[in-house]
Amino acid sequence: MDKADDTRPVQGDQFSAAHDSKTTSKKSLVHGYLVHTKGSDIERVSNESAGKDIGCVVRHLRIEFSDGDLGHRAAYTTARICGSFKLGPWRSTAPLDTERPGSQSAVVKPGSSRRDFIRRALFGGAISGALSRAVSSFAQSASGTVDRRRLGRVGVDVSILGLGLGGAFMDAYETRLDAGHAMLESALAKGINYWDTARSYGPSESMIAPVLTRNRRRIFLASKSDSRDYDGFKRDLEESLRVLRTDYIDLYQLHDLRPSESASLSSIETGAVRAAREAREQKTIRAFGITGHSGAGMLIECIKRFDPNTVLTVFLATHPENGRFEQELLPLARSHQMGVIAMKTIRYGRSAGLSSGELLRYTLSLNGVHTTIVGLDTPAHLAANVAVTSGFKAMRNAKQDEFHQTVRGILAGSEPPWEAPGYVDGRVA
Repeated sequence: MDKADDTRPVQGDQFSAAHDSKTTSKKSLVHGYLVHTKGSDIERVSNESAGKDIGCVVRHLRIEFSDGDLGHRAAYTTARICGSFKLGPWRSTAPLDTERPGSQSAVVKPGSSRRDFIRRALFGGAISGALSRAVSSFAQSASGTVDRRRLGRVGVDVSILGLGLGGAFMDAYETRLDAGHAMLESALAKGINYWDTARSYGPSESMIAPVLTRNRRRIFLASKSDSRDYDGFKRDLEESLRVLRTDYIDLYQLHDLRPSESASLSSIETGAVRAAREAREQKTIRAFGITGHSGAGMLIECIKRFDPNTVLTVFLATHPENGRFEQELLPLARSHQMGVIAMKTIRYGRSAGLSSGELLRYTLSLNGVHTTIVGLDTPAHLAANVAVTSGFKAMRNAKQDEFHQTVRGILAGSEPPWEAPGYVDGRVA
């Protein structure tokens, strides 16, 4: 089982550094925040412009520093910032400004050796990376905005909670469009930028179009086609563009591939896949992907043959198909640097009394899963899911194993709705 662990050490030579003294107090400017350190401890963090301290506690991520020449070794941890201090916009990928005049790491002081200068630069870079991750997590948690992850080689940061705009959304808001639009705006305000719809989801594309038009650059839009032939896929894409009122779609996918289609992969590749590749070259779509609810083997073969940018499928705590989705498909997707989107994460577990939050945590803790789609239905469900995915805390390995056993016991003998004859994706069973 491939899992993410919130206590996993950060590795790499970029974190090697020396510390001059175990008692010397220092201040380091990192992305507009002053990090106050003493020896190997982060004492406090303050906002440079406001002059206010941000309460902090040392938790989780451990970063080790070493200097082989001096035989000195110290350990730093990220400051997991806590409290009510509201942070401004944070760019977690912004480099530490080492060229600014007066920057401690950019100047070799008189009497300092080049090696001392390099140590200071490395020290600043290490603290920068650590604090960046910590403050980014705090900013999202304190403001109630959902965390983001890079969607594989698609290269876009997407919310780890995606909006499922199929059956649950349509049933709740098709006759109450104003309320539906308010829900979409509320989700966007909470940082949820991954929106999932499909050509076959009835009125879904037209329902979201007005809100999409007003916020196009803030949304990562994913839609799908059920067509397997070249002309059919192109027609679906053109219709999606028209109904959604946009000139591009971020991700367009081959919808609901099934094991029964395994003998047709060659014709699918020369048909719909060829059309998707052409659309990607023409920038009508940014990426193309595949989706499927079952048949891990089928999806694995499609990944090998089609080399899609993304895969959307199930990564459930029940370990369907003897765990092949986690143990085989997920490592393959990682090796291809694919974006991995989970679905049906809480679909039938919630009805069995399982915690939706823990079901979300399980799936989003798997190593390689970037986001999971959950149907947008009620404000209460949205708020509960946002609470789990803002300042996300991954499940530890032991907890994942324990949770799997619990879920498997509770759902033993229960058939997922999508395995039932006649199931149509995008409709509430």
